Amino acid sequence: MYNVILAAGDGKRFKKYNLPKILLKVDKKPLFIHATKSLPKNYQNIFIFKKKHYKNYKEIKKIIKNNFNNFKIILIKKTTKGQASTLFKIKKIIKKNKPIFVTSADLCFSYDKLLFKKYMAENSNIIFACSPTKEMRMFPNQFGWVRSDKKNNILEISCKKKIKGNSKNDKVILGAFAFSTFNIFLNGYNKMIRNKILVKNEYYLDLLMNEIDKVKIIKVKKFINWGTPVEYEKNKNKIL
Repeated sequence: MYNVILAAGDGKRFKKYNLPKILLKVDKKPLFIHATKSLPKNYQNIFIFKKKHYKNYKEIKKIIKNNFNNFKIILIKKTTKGQASTLFKIKKIIKKNKPIFVTSADLCFSYDKLLFKKYMAENSNIIFACSPTKEMRMFPNQFGWVRSDKKNNILEISCKKKIKGNSKNDKVILGAFAFSTFNIFLNGYNKMIRNKILVKNEYYLDLLMNEIDKVKIIKVKKFINWGTPVEYEKNKNKIL
């Protein structure tokens, strides 16, 4: 398995901090370090950074070397068309028949690891999701939504808008996913490209999960999000 940390966003909403979002401190450590704590242990970590951030802030390399033994770094010059396009960048440095665990760099969460192992052993693909908070219900068009049956099989996914019908038990997609192999991701990504499945001109991993088979949901136990300045200020002293 490979762990992939998506940290190549522009972070435009965080301009007032005069630092890339990934370097903002949470409990005295850069927030992207806390994001890695959600990942399975003892696997290679692949970090995807914006090239200008990595070159201008030398401490990023030092932080990674001080915290990880097995890692690779990918640098991106231009902003991609979303999470899926960013993940596609690792295709040349991995074995495509290996599983992938991918997460955004601005959240951390805890989950049932035994259930995760069970689903991966069954070659399932996984969406990590949570019950919507009050704020998520107030602003549904800022999130991805997923509906599942009682066995955690995916029934429907929507991105940046709520799913029609009875939404009482729908969950919010956190921005973390697992694929049974990278080839499975590639198949879904190629379908998205062919069919031009974009939201606000971006290819979202949320909707890519509609393009592949055997998708399960894992509801997280706890999560902390630093994705917006408001969430960062509210949660900058919180860790799991």
